[in-house]
Amino acid sequence: MKNSRIAHSYCSPLFLVVLGFLSFRPLCFAQDQTKEVEKTDKITKVTPLNEKGQKITQLEIDLQNAPDNMEPAAEPRRIRVDDRANVQFLLKNLSPLDLCSRTAGTPTATPETPVAESLVGAVAKLGGLAIGTSTAGLAANSRMSANLTAKNQEQLKTLHVEPKPDCKVQVDAEYKKILDVSEDFFTRASNLIGTATEDGKCRSDQADQVELACEIDSATRQLADFAGADYRGTYQARFQVDGNSDLKGVRDAYTLSLNSIDDAGKLQAMVDEMTTWALDLHKKYDYTVSVADSGSPTPPPIVAGALMVSPTSLSFNPATLTQVVQLSSGGQPGTFTATPSSDGDWLLLSKPGPTPPSAAMLRDTAPARGTFDLLVTVSPAGLDAKTHYGAITVSGTGSAKGTTLVNATFKPVSQPSDCDLESLRKVDEIVDRAKAEMSLLSDNNKALEGAQGTLKASYMALVKVEDDFKRRKTQKIVTLEADGVLVQEFNLGTDRKATSPGYISCVSDIDGKTPTTTNINYSLLYQDVPHWSASAGLLTSFLEKKIIGVSNESTSGTSPPANMQVFRVTDRAQVQLIPMAYVNYRIAYKSSHYGKGKEDELVWTTHLSSGFGVNPNTGTNQPEFFLGLAFGMNHFMIHPGIHFGRTESLGGGYSLNAPVPMGLSTAPISWSYHPAFSIGFSVRVAPY
Repeated sequence: MKNSRIAHSYCSPLFLVVLGFLSFRPLCFAQDQTKEVEKTDKITKVTPLNEKGQKITQLEIDLQNAPDNMEPAAEPRRIRVDDRANVQFLLKNLSPLDLCSRTAGTPTATPETPVAESLVGAVAKLGGLAIGTSTAGLAANSRMSANLTAKNQEQLKTLHVEPKPDCKVQVDAEYKKILDVSEDFFTRASNLIGTATEDGKCRSDQADQVELACEIDSATRQLADFAGADYRGTYQARFQVDGNSDLKGVRDAYTLSLNSIDDAGKLQAMVDEMTTWALDLHKKYDYTVSVADSGSPTPPPIVAGALMVSPTSLSFNPATLTQVVQLSSGGQPGTFTATPSSDGDWLLLSKPGPTPPSAAMLRDTAPARGTFDLLVTVSPAGLDAKTHYGAITVSGTGSAKGTTLVNATFKPVSQPSDCDLESLRKVDEIVDRAKAEMSLLSDNNKALEGAQGTLKASYMALVKVEDDFKRRKTQKIVTLEADGVLVQEFNLGTDRKATSPGYISCVSDIDGKTPTTTNINYSLLYQDVPHWSASAGLLTSFLEKKIIGVSNESTSGTSPPANMQVFRVTDRAQVQLIPMAYVNYRIAYKSSHYGKGKEDELVWTTHLSSGFGVNPNTGTNQPEFFLGLAFGMNHFMIHPGIHFGRTESLGGGYSLNAPVPMGLSTAPISWSYHPAFSIGFSVRVAPY
């Protein structure tokens, strides 16, 4: 009775646990049936393929359309593949502009523990346990051209005035030509620059620079919109550059002839004419400044016995009042006289030094070597606005003979009238303004040519992208699937017992550097499901635990009752937990996925399993064994099988419940192995 109570107390907790689990399961299933079906998350699809007898693990990475075009639908998860397995990344929904590549990281080796080493370590650590139971910068824009037109009209109004009586310029034929040509020039220049329409749309008549700029800018924006469109997924069929009728306006914009260049050339000819006429007017009516002799005179030649003089004519004006005449006496000292003569005594002579100039005759001696410098000075006192003439008579009075007459002329500056000066200033303003507008027209034409060149270069860059895309299709780098999307395969080299990280990235084929995706990271674990493995855990054995000993009992039916010792079972249990180390040999496995989005791998394995353990439940450490199967779920294993355990029996021919003979203090025990059904639980600890 006592033993049955003990067994009942041991089994009750286990029974309650099992009963609770069984009662909980239908409740959970009932809840799952009423639960609303959630939308499946996007995942990286993993597909095993068999191509020409070669097994390939394929990972699909879906690129997304705008606005999520920089990110894939799901990052590739960390997956396990067999050692030396062939792995292929399949990048889907590519755009023709995507230029994608794979960058591999440095593999990290997976630490591996030998099965035997792990088993020995696990057995050594066993202990006992028993339970009871654009062109935007172009100068020809609407505001500037409107301002130019207004200023040109204002300029023309100031030119058409009645000539004044004292204005010689205004009655000159060249002046009138400038007025007539400038009127035509400013009108044509304003029209050539042009003005924008009120709604900002192009007129498509190519009549002026603003319209040309509008058409080129419109084509540039059209090309930019085309290049920046979303071509992911089935939209890839829209990417057609060469021969695309929608881009005809772009091709026309960079091939159209710039008529403004020819028109600007004609206007430049008008500016050249006005410039020539303006110069003529200045020569005829502006201040007239006589050209005076300047610089050092040419030394006179040396002639023996002759007094030579250079120069023999002098010209003075208000800006040049002093000049030099050089004398040479033929290689020997020679005396001379120099006598000035002029109307009003304005012609003065002197020699170098402190002597002031004078209108009197000058006497001196020319040196034997070199020349004598005779300073000739004009005295402005008494001179009027007329031209004055004078002369200097130089005569040799010593060994050097000869007389030379040096003519001198003083020419005053002519003074135009104020009206003529004002008219000349207006002419200069017209010419300068015309030149400024020609500079603007020229800059506009250069900007238009540059915009055309840029537009053509951009278009040809897209043509190159299209050619590159066709070349990649021809070379099978990218392929078109039946559903109309582009894919690219990345086949990885095989590896063994290592973690291989890396990433896939895409850039725009237009410039080869602008990212079109972020780095798509991945991590591959090359690892076989091992054939031999070691695991450690517990064995739940249904081999009865029985401990035999000596028990004191009182006899009934005697008076007084007598105490006696008998052989009895002192401890009993229907279930035992035994620490156990297992060696497992895999005979089959199957891989599946579980969890939210089915992204977690579950490897189901079937093994032949044997185990060794030390059972301390009988009071002594007894070696015991296991033989059976093992069913694995990743690292966790369940071991159904046979437990070969040692059990006690009463030896010496004695029987249970029999009195203990005199002289015995302990029960004689015999040990023997007995099989019993058992189920074990373990965790794989090797090879990794």
